[in-house]
Amino acid sequence: MVVLERGEAAGVVEDGHRFVGAAVQAAGAHPVVVPAEVGVDVAPTVKIVKLETPPKRSGGRKVGSVQELVQALHNEAKGI
Repeated sequence: MVVLERGEAAGVVEDGHRFVGAAVQAAGAHPVVVPAEVGVDVAPTVKIVKLETPPKRSGGRKVGSVQELVQALHNEAKGI
């Protein structure tokens, strides 16, 4: 859905983005360029050698108090 506010000069798209009608019309006037016609190679330059899933995560544990949490973060996880 497009709502024009000032003639065809501006408008609002349904998700709130603004556009300028003249710019939209000008974009349609440009020719479509095929990469092969201008000498651009679009072949992939990266070869995937191997694809693996990440290792399973170990289960977490519950702590009984804030002090135990702070100690676990400091000593085991090296987070603090």
